[in-house]
Amino acid sequence: MREVLAELTQASASAPTPDGELAVVTKVVSVRDIEGRLSGVERLIVQRGAVITPAARDLLRERKIAIASAVRERTGATGEHMVLAVAETEYEVSTLVTLLKCEGASVELVSSNNMINAVDQLCERVIQGNARGLLLCRQMAAALCLANRRHGVRAALATNAAAVAEATASVAANVLIADPTGKTNFEWKRLFQAWLSVGRSHCPDELRQRLG
Repeated sequence: MREVLAELTQASASAPTPDGELAVVTKVVSVRDIEGRLSGVERLIVQRGAVITPAARDLLRERKIAIASAVRERTGATGEHMVLAVAETEYEVSTLVTLLKCEGASVELVSSNNMINAVDQLCERVIQGNARGLLLCRQMAAALCLANRRHGVRAALATNAAAVAEATASVAANVLIADPTGKTNFEWKRLFQAWLSVGRSHCPDELRQRLG
């Protein structure tokens, strides 16, 4: 499992979105990175400075797909370190890794068959590394209670982008708990943008001492 997670972190993952975009995070974009993923795609988003091989360019030209560089519209996301934990679910996280990287975050993966252990690992890394954490699990209420027992952790439920924006603005939530079932790439993208676009200093002074 560790080997698979490591490969996902380093892999040149791609995430098609409902708005016709395909984001590729690899520094060299080859046919292998995009072939079979272009259905419905109108624009390929690549990292700044990425090299697109001639064969890949020919394929994109043949499919009439435009090429654009990723733009960091939200400076708050730049340089963020994200801990992504998965507990008691078989959800495929490679798409989320790609979306987070496109928002400017580095990603560390944690996986466990036990929700309590996943919460412990996630919180430890968030506290020690001054990171933000996202836990994917089905037992959201239990995970939320466990996470918020840790000093320095301000956890909130990531039911939708609006809820995340409110939690971030009101208490500077640094851990989100989400059930990944049924969420689309577009929903994840909006959720991450609502979270990462706000800095860490938004927790009111009167709450900061108690919340950590």
